[in-house]
Amino acid sequence: MVLPQKEFVEELKVEWKRLWSERLDDKMRAEGIAVNNYGSLFIDKGTVIHATRDFKALNFKEILERH
Repeated sequence: MVLPQKEFVEELKVEWKRLWSERLDDKMRAEGIAVNNYGSLFIDKGTVIHATRDFKALNFKEILERH
């Protein structure tokens, strides 16, 4: 049972990296925005994933805990 769980975590890591590499950077608002839906990460298209003010940063560990 440990092997499927490890594979699932690896798949989440790949999607996490893809989220950050494919984000749209809005220079005017100083925000990073998700360009696709990432269902296993609980992130929808258009979600602000990085900002300079008043923002709670995404945390991979919290996503793992939700699963």
